[in-house]
Parts: sequence; C-alpha cells; structure tokens
Amino acid sequence: MNTTTKKYLAFASYDFSNSGYVIMFQSFLFPVVLTSVLASTSFDANKTWAWLVMASSIISVVGAPFLGKLADKIGKWKVFSLMVALAGLLAALTINSLSAWILIIGFLIFNTAFEFSQSLYDSFLRNVEQDEKATTSLSTFAWGVGYLGGAIFSIIYLFMQKNDISNSLMLTIFAFLFLVLSIPAIISFKKIEREKKIDIELDENLKDILHPKNPVPWVHLFIYWVIADCVAAAVYFLPLYLQQELKIEIKTVGMLLLGAQVLAFPATIFMGKVANKIGRIRTIKISLLIWGLSLFLLLLFAKGIKDIIPIMIMVSFVIGTTQSILRAHFATRVSVDKSGEGLGFYAVAQKSASIISPALIILVTTITNSIKPAFVVLLLLVTIGFLLAPQLNKKQLVQ
Repeated sequence: MNTTTKKYLAFASYDFSNSGYVIMFQSFLFPVVLTSVLASTSFDANKTWAWLVMASSIISVVGAPFLGKLADKIGKWKVFSLMVALAGLLAALTINSLSAWILIIGFLIFNTAFEFSQSLYDSFLRNVEQDEKATTSLSTFAWGVGYLGGAIFSIIYLFMQKNDISNSLMLTIFAFLFLVLSIPAIISFKKIEREKKIDIELDENLKDILHPKNPVPWVHLFIYWVIADCVAAAVYFLPLYLQQELKIEIKTVGMLLLGAQVLAFPATIFMGKVANKIGRIRTIKISLLIWGLSLFLLLLFAKGIKDIIPIMIMVSFVIGTTQSILRAHFATRVSVDKSGEGLGFYAVAQKSASIISPALIILVTTITNSIKPAFVVLLLLVTIGFLLAPQLNKKQLVQ
C-alpha cells in the first residue's frame, strides 16, 4: 500500500465512522430510544426531538467559525480529537440512562460536539492536499467511503437486531465503533500538523478570536447554502414522498435507500474523476441537472417501484458528488493556516441548510396538505442553484 493510499484511507476513516453515527444517532436508532423514554413523561416526544436537533444544529452553525479559528491557533487535531471523544464517549454513557433529562441534555452536548467535529474534519482537506485536483479526489473518495460506512453500520444493526440485542446496547456499541474507526484520522492529522511544524501558539487575544473572517464573498456563501439546501431537503423528505405519494411500503423504501447508498460509494469516486477532467463547477452544474431531472421525473411520471429504481440510480450518482465537490471547492479557497476558521463558514452554509430546508418543506406541506408541492419548491431551488453555480469560479482567500 503506497503512501497516498494510506493517507487517503486515514482521512476517509472519519467519513466512514461519521456516516454510521448520523444513521444511528441522528436519523434512526437514538430517536426511537428517546421517544420511547419520553412517552412515559410529560414531554411531547416528537416536538422534543425536533427541538433538540434544531438546537444542536444552531449551536454548531453559530459556533463553527469561532471554534475553527481557535483550533487554528492551538492545534486543529487537538480540538478535533476532543470533539470526537465527547461525541463518542458521552453518547455511550448517555444511552445507558433511562432518565429523560439525562438523555435530552446528553444528546444536546454530544450531538453538538459531533457537528463541530465535522467542520474541523473538513478543514483538514487543506492540510492533507494542497493541489486542487488532489483535493477533489480526496474529498470525493472520502465521501464515497462514507456511504460504504453507512451501509455497513446498517448491516451490523440488522445482524444485532436479529440476535435480539437491546437498542441501548446497540447504541453503546455504535458509539464505540464511531470512536475506534475515527482513530486513524486523528493519528494522521496529528502527524500532519507536527511534520509541517504548524504554528499553534495562541498569540491573539480573545477579542480577535471572536471575530472570524468569512473567506469568500457573502453572495458565494449564499450559493453554497442554496445548493446544500437542495440536497438536504431531498435527503430528508424523499422517503416520505415515496411513502405518501407513491404508497411504497416502508421496508421497500429502506431497501431502495440502502441500495442507493451502496451505489453512491463508487459513483461519488467516479464523479470526482469527472470533475478533475472537466472542472468542478461544470460537474456541480451537471449534478444539479441530474437532481432537476430526477425531481421532474418523480413529480410527473413516477407511479410505482419500477419508475423509482432508475431515479434512485440517478440520485446515487449526485447525492454524494454535489456535497463532496462543493466541500473540495470551498477548501481550496482557504489558506492552509486559516482552514479551521474558513471551513467554519462552510459549516454555516451546510448546517443552516439542514435547519432551513426542512422548515421550508414543512411550511409548504402544512399550507397545501401535501408533500408534492414541496418538491416543486425543491425543484425551484435546484434551478436557482444551477443558475448561480458559475459565480463560484471567482476566488478569494482569508486575509
């Protein structure tokens, strides 16, 4: 195994582990445990879960640039390691409590730490690779490996469920898997910072730390947000659309999503190679065209499972591609010594999309009493993103 392969695998180890964390702690298993505990209390389970997800997301959106700037000064691998440890260890401790308040407060802390770790992780793209094409290859490879990780975590869950392992024990196991599988990335990042002798002295006062600088024009950050909004809304609400509008059974929807996730592993890596051939912005535009075509077919022609399969294949080629190439594109617009600070602003665009896009879809669905018009709005967002994407060619670094 050559040095480049080792470097890529070490970096991708965190994308692998964090995908499993997202599925088990944000999307599926932890919400089931929390709502079952809250059912016997005065808490409204669904509202409490929604507020917890929103609160941890808002904290991470607001705090990412500040934490990133601090990390640039005291050592990113140290702060990253702390966030990963908090996310994994506190999750393992919290899940073994049957107290509603401990579950609520614990999730708020460890999920916020997890969100912070993601933005710090993204910032290491600039430390691992400086060349634009190499950065694209690394970002798409790691994102593709992430989908493989999500699929493997899901398979492990099915195996443990079949053997009647309790939900709390499963979550404890997944928390430690997240920790262990993140270790190669932590070791690699520590080595990179030491080898390159990065200046990690805290030589600025607190006032300066509290004034991070956005590395790109604000209108560009808005474009990143629009595109991220499209992907976030599609990811969150496509399963509901398949269930409610096309009456596809939940088990079948699950198999479709798992299949798309497995296919997204090689598809994302392939599209990274395409981006290095024709350019990142062109590839982003192609991805948005495929998103638009998929939504158009879904809205007008999809009637059943036979119509959905080709659409899901199309989506698998762009669901990881769009986000991983955007990540690589933003990373190369930030100076290496201020990458934590710069990618903190990328987290603002990405994570705020995860808050606002569901709110937008829910608003439209509430007004119209149907999820279908919400997907028309989503198609409009895709169109806006496609028209604005060429503006991202302009570059500007943190000063």
